[in-house]
Amino acid sequence: MTYRLVCVLEPHIPALVVVLPIDVEIQTQVDQFVVACDVDEGLRAGVTASILALKETLGPAYHTAFVRGSKTVSKSQQEVR
Repeated sequence: MTYRLVCVLEPHIPALVVVLPIDVEIQTQVDQFVVACDVDEGLRAGVTASILALKETLGPAYHTAFVRGSKTVSKSQQEVR
């Protein structure tokens, strides 16, 4: 599954690097993927040069979008808390 995720993302990296307004929700999802690549050994092993370039180029801005974005807490998350 890890390899499939990287393969699916890979062709879209050039479009993500183009400086265009990208929906904040997409920015936060990309940020979470980048974080997952940092902490998950399986994802980290499959990270390509393009994904590393995405992380270096857009990572800080996308992380800022994630931190500033509104957080919706699901019912199951509330129950766990």
